[in-house]
Amino acid sequence: MEPQQSTLLAKVAQVPDSRSKRGQRFAWSYLLAILTAGLTAGQTTMLDIAEWAQHHGAELIAQLQPKCPRIPSVATLRRVLGDADAATVEQQIAEHHQALDAADVTAGSARALNGQVLRGQSVDGKDVRGVRAYGNPHFLVSLVRHQSAYVLGQAVVDEKTNEITAVPALLAGRDLSGTVTTMDALLTQWAVARQILNQHGHYLMIVKKNQPNLYRAIELVFQTPPVPARPGEVLD
Repeated sequence: MEPQQSTLLAKVAQVPDSRSKRGQRFAWSYLLAILTAGLTAGQTTMLDIAEWAQHHGAELIAQLQPKCPRIPSVATLRRVLGDADAATVEQQIAEHHQALDAADVTAGSARALNGQVLRGQSVDGKDVRGVRAYGNPHFLVSLVRHQSAYVLGQAVVDEKTNEITAVPALLAGRDLSGTVTTMDALLTQWAVARQILNQHGHYLMIVKKNQPNLYRAIELVFQTPPVPARPGEVLD
């Protein structure tokens, strides 16, 4: 676990520090490390992260060796989030997850009948928890590895659109060879299926009545008795 933690902190530390040079008590990398550790530990609000950091203060200070051996306040941590460039944070975390995923080629893998090993990944969208309370809804669509839950990439969904418009950009430029991409019924779209095939991947889609013609065609195959091969032939 230690190499993974060090790698993640090294990635996060590359996020530029946009604060004024005057009056800085804590190193930028130290503040980002506390936020990262708190989120990794399952804390989802700023107050929870600050309380978790205070509770584990001795351990954090011993491991991170900050020049100012104190735990920052919740107000300081909140300012860090306001100063940090969100796009850069996402990029650094995605690169970290991609490196972990490349090092573990068995995560999310399954062997097909022809012997080919395929790796599963899911496209799914989620509301970011807690932001609606501040009048700023934030919806993300992510590409996530099956089993390990590594986030391989994500994109913001414009408030006036939905996942269908964001997924093509999320998948664009990726080599999907040897992968099976799964998704919910909303993303069962011809354009998404064609894009995955054009990028040499496979897909597994859920079909519901939002695709009425395809739904009826599948229903016909599975519910209608097969036509006898020859007149009068009885099939078991």
